[in-house]
Amino acid sequence: MSCSTTNVVIAPGPGGANGVDGSNGSDGVTAFSVTVSSFVVPVYDELVPVNVTIELDQADWIPVGVTVYIEGAGYYIVQGVSAGADPPSIQASNNGAASNTAAGTTIGVGKKVCAAGVTGATASLSGAAGGDLTGTYPNPTLDIFTLKGELYTFTGSAYGTLTAGTDNQTLHADSGEANGLAYRAIDLTGATTDLSGTLGLANGGTGETSAADAYNALSPLTTRGDIVTGDASGAAQRLALGATGTVLTSDGSDAYWTEPASASFGGDAKVVRFTSTGPTTLSDTPDDAQSGVIFICTSSNPGSITLPNALEYATASSSKFLSLLQENNNQAAGMVVANADSAGNDVRKATTSLGAASSVAIAKLSSSLAGTYQMVKFRALPDGAGGAYWLLDSFNEATNLV
Repeated sequence: MSCSTTNVVIAPGPGGANGVDGSNGSDGVTAFSVTVSSFVVPVYDELVPVNVTIELDQADWIPVGVTVYIEGAGYYIVQGVSAGADPPSIQASNNGAASNTAAGTTIGVGKKVCAAGVTGATASLSGAAGGDLTGTYPNPTLDIFTLKGELYTFTGSAYGTLTAGTDNQTLHADSGEANGLAYRAIDLTGATTDLSGTLGLANGGTGETSAADAYNALSPLTTRGDIVTGDASGAAQRLALGATGTVLTSDGSDAYWTEPASASFGGDAKVVRFTSTGPTTLSDTPDDAQSGVIFICTSSNPGSITLPNALEYATASSSKFLSLLQENNNQAAGMVVANADSAGNDVRKATTSLGAASSVAIAKLSSSLAGTYQMVKFRALPDGAGGAYWLLDSFNEATNLV
């Protein structure tokens, strides 16, 4: 008996028509909204929240009870949502965060509103610090210095340190240095140190900006004619201008103004002031370059005057003068001149000795020339025998002598 096997093959038939498309999924919801009107930040009240209505462009994604962050305002708790309103809005209260904008502040339109993050548990750093830090957390310190006074700097691309300058140098900003800094001494010329302002007296300056004003700020001078002298310790002091006709002189310690005892007159004569109340012998003589001496009496009653030795005024080749003046008609009893000088030489009028005709041989200034300087003038002449005598100049006879 024999058996046979039959194989059945099932082949796919022609494809059928496409089925109907399924429905589209729902559109997603934007994860933030934007304010479409302004609102005023409410106060924070922990017990009774104060709500404010905030109108948005859409509020579908916002549930009640969550915290949202509002740009420019801070963190708010959503107390209610009106997603279907026109425009949509939420009712929210200030959550009292320290960073929130102060109550009463107006928040404008266009501010983003988004879900606030969730604050994690409060923690603190602890353990040993590393890297550029040393010590332990929470208070590590920098561990980048090796020398006293170093500064931490930045070149624009790398960090580094700047060693402290030498004593009394100052830190300068200098763009020519890699780190923009350099220690150096203050340059008073202004070449490498930018100087500005004025240095006051209390700090060793003058408080002024010009040479003249600076000198005046330090000067003790206050009045026209003042001069600066040194006191006993060498400090500057003011010496006021002297009276008319006085000259500046010295007593070996200090400078002072005084009436001249003697002076050069016009570069040609010596001037000598003197006082006299009784017999006075004059002794001053001219220098070699001077032509004579002018004696000025400042006394009101000078009495008898004896002239100097004529030989001091005359030589075989020269003849010098002597003038006697009484200041501003100051006389009370007149000025008289003895008939012989201090060496016994004659005092003559023309060729006659003043004493030849009388035992009272004097010349006297007239008292009639009020308000003037009255003067008699003598000239020393050699007598041809090695001596000399005084000769009264003739021009004085008519107006100045009696």
